Amino acid sequence: MSAERAEQQNLLIDYARGELPPAEAAAVEARLSGDDGFRKSYEDIKRTFDAVGLLPDEQAPKDLVAKTVARIRQARQTEALIAREEAKRRAVHPTFSLRELGVAAAAVLLIAVALIPPLRQARHTAIATQCASNVGRIGSGMLAYANAYDDYLPAADGKTRRWLPTDADSQAFSNSAVLYRLIRGGYVSNTAFRCPAGGSDTFQATADMTDFPAAKYISYSYQHTLGSRGLRVSDPQLQTVMARMAILADSTPLFEDGKFIRRNVTGKSSPNHGGRGQNVLFIDRHVEWTKTPDVGVDDDNIFMVSGIEDYTGSEEPADMTDTFLLPTFTSLRTASRTR
Repeated sequence: MSAERAEQQNLLIDYARGELPPAEAAAVEARLSGDDGFRKSYEDIKRTFDAVGLLPDEQAPKDLVAKTVARIRQARQTEALIAREEAKRRAVHPTFSLRELGVAAAAVLLIAVALIPPLRQARHTAIATQCASNVGRIGSGMLAYANAYDDYLPAADGKTRRWLPTDADSQAFSNSAVLYRLIRGGYVSNTAFRCPAGGSDTFQATADMTDFPAAKYISYSYQHTLGSRGLRVSDPQLQTVMARMAILADSTPLFEDGKFIRRNVTGKSSPNHGGRGQNVLFIDRHVEWTKTPDVGVDDDNIFMVSGIEDYTGSEEPADMTDTFLLPTFTSLRTASRTR
């Protein structure tokens, strides 16, 4: 960098920081209005300082200030040493000024701000895409199951219609046992039921198992099918709503550890993806990423019974086309017969 350019840059830095005397500041402002190159240099410096001022706290390392001060001290010591050596040799060796070092540090932080959010978004997208693939595999397994069971999707026809236990003595049905039929019949691998956003836990299925061994092995919620033969994909009432009748999605936000979360009835999305949205499987077997749960028939909330906002564990869909995705696993449950 030439001495003239360095002097001009230092002048503009002081101006941007408001450290010039009034007379010098007025001279700079006059030159800015008539010198395009001078004005462009000032705009570059101003944008850099503005960007540094907008940095979110969580993006900068906690020890950034300490490291920067240490680097500055090291640079000063280096400059002093070089100056002594160069004085002996009577030669000139350019070094970085404190202001140039500050601008360079600001540029590095600006690059970090620009790159980290896209990388984070790319990771979220990749996980959601892998999750959609899992949901699609479950949908294909349901189709094969329906072909073998007279067009009926997996359902439970046990005596109890309660799907959420109220205490240790209550009788409740684990809706995940319905989906486990797909694993027992060889229609879907157990790995498909784990959303990648929550980890990669899996288990070894055995011949005597009738349900998933724990909640961590299943990340999806399934349509209420208790106390009936379930949904028949060829039913005339469903033919006109096939593309909007949701039957499975990422875990419901309304229930956690067997308890109803009242505050989440106001349109909350699945917690699987941090509340950003959910992958939804419709009865025509297409999978769709939605940012809101209001994507059922007539924009119905797929996690709630139409018109009901409080739940005790025995509620049922209002009609055949009312999607009501249940929590698929509860720690207190009874084994009910599935078909």
